[in-house]
Amino acid sequence: MTFEPMVEPVFHHDSYGYRPHKSALDAVDAARKRCWQMDWVIDLDIRDFFGSIDHELMLKAVKRHTNPKLLLITMPPREF
Repeated sequence: MTFEPMVEPVFHHDSYGYRPHKSALDAVDAARKRCWQMDWVIDLDIRDFFGSIDHELMLKAVKRHTNPKLLLITMPPREF
């Protein structure tokens, strides 16, 4: 409840994942409408994105848009 109002304004309007008042069906609807407007499509799957993101880089981005004293993000160490 504290974090969301700080970062919501910086998200792209076409970002649908885990956003208030936006669902997977909204994303599908937007993609469906654009299929009739464009002649090409890019389809991609970011496998294990959250498991492989650079933790320090993520913290840097979070600190830029929030008050870091209010928020602590922890991630378990990766096993290779």
